[in-house]
Amino acid sequence: MKHLQPFNQFFSLHEMASKVSVRTPKIGSWVSNLEDSPRWHILSGMGFSAGVGSSRTKKDTHIVEAPDGKKFHLTKAGYVRTPTSGISATFGKEDLDTMLFYLIERYYGRWKRKIGRNPSPEDAKLDLEIQKIRDAEDSILFPTPDANLNTQQLKFLNSVCRDGYGATSQWTFNVVTKEIDVDGDVTLGTKIEHPSYRGTESIPAKVGLKFGHIKGNFNAFQIGMTTMAGKGFPHTVDGSFLCYRNKLVDLIGAPLKVGVDFDCQENPLQTLAVAPFKIGGDFRCDSFMMTTKGTSKFMSRMKQDYWFDCNWDSEGWLKVLKDGNPNAQRLMSTLPYLSPDWFNKELQRDPGKTVHMLAPFWKLLDPVVRAGIKIPPGYEDEFDLFTGFDELGLY
Repeated sequence: MKHLQPFNQFFSLHEMASKVSVRTPKIGSWVSNLEDSPRWHILSGMGFSAGVGSSRTKKDTHIVEAPDGKKFHLTKAGYVRTPTSGISATFGKEDLDTMLFYLIERYYGRWKRKIGRNPSPEDAKLDLEIQKIRDAEDSILFPTPDANLNTQQLKFLNSVCRDGYGATSQWTFNVVTKEIDVDGDVTLGTKIEHPSYRGTESIPAKVGLKFGHIKGNFNAFQIGMTTMAGKGFPHTVDGSFLCYRNKLVDLIGAPLKVGVDFDCQENPLQTLAVAPFKIGGDFRCDSFMMTTKGTSKFMSRMKQDYWFDCNWDSEGWLKVLKDGNPNAQRLMSTLPYLSPDWFNKELQRDPGKTVHMLAPFWKLLDPVVRAGIKIPPGYEDEFDLFTGFDELGLY
């Protein structure tokens, strides 16, 4: 079992590692002149300059100016601030070296693009120095590497295995399924403050990972997804699965079992193919909702055209198909469980009840689905009678 180190242990780890590593300057020191820090030499080579007032007017603050003209205030209290947006990052008190590393990481990508594929000897030497510092930071954050995972994957898991408030979750690499099981929450698209986490991907498959069983919530909302297919999402979530405010047209790749709520609102869904078979709480999308939590009468009245106080099960699906607005009916008709095979199994299990339920929305079904439904012998007349009542408005 692999347990990630909580982020609040980072600085103690860093101090221990600095005693045995000659490549990483000691953490917890504050210099009055930026030139006394080896990492300032690197930033200078990347085009940074000391801002006006640095070290002279504010002894507890260093002001540095990036190549793009943006100014950063590095305070002795452990904050990196910008004049326009306030606090940009938070570190340990007097931890100037990590603040400078934060700026190195933040501008490293654009500096690499600037020097191009054929850098000068000076730039190549500087790049080598930066790589040594990055390797040293990685060895501090991950002192005991996992044989099954690389550094990029460890960074990803340490970044996303946490709840919306930043509390970390323990994860396990399942050697049998090759999946990541998490005892807690997963929140994609978020980053913690330490600079080593900048640039991590928000989709597990992009770093070669696949989640399995999540015991908490899985948060994948508002991360710009166009599909969940093949992107490494879990098969089971004990808590809620949230994928709202994306660009999803289907639910392929979503978990099959969700213990609490499944929220896919604000997506241009065209089909419910591969929708979860089991949802313990509410199902929410733009066209309709199904709730089992005793929704208030006020909310029911406000959203009565697409809100259904019923379970995510056969009776609930059929209720939406019968009483939902046109968009809700269209989406529900694509639910894979409302297939000929599903209906035929229900007819075999309880033919009377199923015939009674089928009649009101028979004409709403796709002709191919209708053609595959086999009404059991002896119920044909009863079925015709029910559909006739429905056409007359008597059902």
